Amino acid sequence: MSIIPKYTLDFRLQDVIALIQVLSFEETALRTEDGLEIVIGKPKSSKKGNWEDIAVEHPEFFRFNKEVPFPFSLIARYAKPPKGNGQREVLSIDYVLCLLNLATTLHDKEIKRKENWKIWFPPIMAAIPGVISLLISLYITLC
Repeated sequence: MSIIPKYTLDFRLQDVIALIQVLSFEETALRTEDGLEIVIGKPKSSKKGNWEDIAVEHPEFFRFNKEVPFPFSLIARYAKPPKGNGQREVLSIDYVLCLLNLATTLHDKEIKRKENWKIWFPPIMAAIPGVISLLISLYITLC
């Protein structure tokens, strides 16, 4: 499975934002696939229809460890030291807004990068008739 962010997939940004919110504000910092589906349903951008794809394809936000009972966590929350009872504090709204803004920014940049070829399309299309004319002229001159 590729670990390159795939924000250009339909509904991917929506799924990433939903997962960030659930893992930021839930009392437990960790979740299972079933636990996520109860709260937010199935992801719309995953080919297999599971949250594992979203977490694995976006390591910039999420940790996924199949070897533990609760495999999903948010990196930012996991990095915070646990309180005395072993639980990790929910993230502040300001911090979550920063994460959501970062996800949106990464999405926009990936969309822009995907559409870079459009810059070259007009000059190439303009050059094609000139090249064809040049080839025809050379052919006529040489024959």
